Amino acid sequence: MSEWDTAQLGDLCDSARGITYGIVKVGEYIPGGIPVIRGGDIRDNRIVFDDARRVSPEVSEQFRRTILQGGEIVLNLIAEPGHSAVVPSTMAGFNVSRDVAVIPLSSKVNHIFVNCFLKSPAAISWLGSRLNGSVTQKINLGVLREIPVPLPPRSQQDAIAGILGAINDKITVSDGIAATTEQLGRAIFNAYFADSSRFSTSDRELPTGWDCCTFGEVSSVLETGRRPKGGVAGYDNGVPSIGAESITRLAVFDFTKVKYVPEEYFFGMKQGIVEDYDILLYKDGGRPGNFEPHVSMFGRGFPFNRMCINEHVFRIRLAYPLSQAYGYFWLTSEPIMAEMRSRGTGVAIPGLNSRAVRELPMVIPPAEQLAQFDGAVVPLIDRALSAAAEARSLARLRETLLPKLMSGEIRVRDAEQVVEEVT
Repeated sequence: MSEWDTAQLGDLCDSARGITYGIVKVGEYIPGGIPVIRGGDIRDNRIVFDDARRVSPEVSEQFRRTILQGGEIVLNLIAEPGHSAVVPSTMAGFNVSRDVAVIPLSSKVNHIFVNCFLKSPAAISWLGSRLNGSVTQKINLGVLREIPVPLPPRSQQDAIAGILGAINDKITVSDGIAATTEQLGRAIFNAYFADSSRFSTSDRELPTGWDCCTFGEVSSVLETGRRPKGGVAGYDNGVPSIGAESITRLAVFDFTKVKYVPEEYFFGMKQGIVEDYDILLYKDGGRPGNFEPHVSMFGRGFPFNRMCINEHVFRIRLAYPLSQAYGYFWLTSEPIMAEMRSRGTGVAIPGLNSRAVRELPMVIPPAEQLAQFDGAVVPLIDRALSAAAEARSLARLRETLLPKLMSGEIRVRDAEQVVEEVT
């Protein structure tokens, strides 16, 4: 990299726009309208809308400078450095919130190359040492404009972007497989048990051969974990401890939020140790007056071979004849999600206690139907977990190659060979 030119990020931008940040405020969000990218939506080189916020076209028009055209880099200003993504053309017309910077690069540089640089250890270290704010650490826009960006010849920028972009594409494909397999599992669940959850939340009579009980009656394990006195902020290694912020859906985990408990503490835990196919339920948190339940399932080495949960997550296992697969899709069916929202809202800290979970309704279908469902869906769950683990391996490869490519330590040709051998 010592032979490469450098330029400040601000000088690489479209002169007509320049780097700016969003102005849209929380109070301006409405149920429908123009999607708004928030800082938390930017992760792992992508913009992911798990819970999209929107504003009216009139409000968006007030902030024309941050209306996206596609191709810009968006960067989370209030997270640790390294959270950025190139805006796809499909998101042209979207806007951004106050915690997001918009970086409209000129055509003279490869946008993917610059985005990759912003995720490199050199960039993260440079920005991290210049964070400001006593409570919420924030990347200052002036500092962002001044960060020195290495500029190899354009052909080399394109080659590096091609390698890292190919890995990102493979990660996207793996993530897509995980999401699609869950959708298929949901479709199969609905095909077999379309009305089962509705029977349990209404006065409708169950079909012959079906039974109804409470969730507690069929749960062999319903427990939370714990964490050391004083929390886990002081530990940067050990055994991963899963908190409520990491509970989203099947085979999804945000590795930027990993927290740990010490090995000796983990070995002393009598509950809360995650096993394959455990159902993990978001216990409490969120905005006062509003509880949105989340359910995950991990296993087969994803996201970790060993892990535990803290006191804000329930670990659930069902008793025979019910399976973990049935339990996961039962809990994530809309009638039961609505039931959990109702039970978890209206308290000072929105959430579910163990009694509320045990009292959730549960329908037990005939054993033959359960067996047929498991035969179709368990392989899908395994595929989702396998695809997620593959995406994680690719992300580690990208993390290994990124600093070496950005520093010139490894040649493009050698990196291409490594990617070919691994994938």
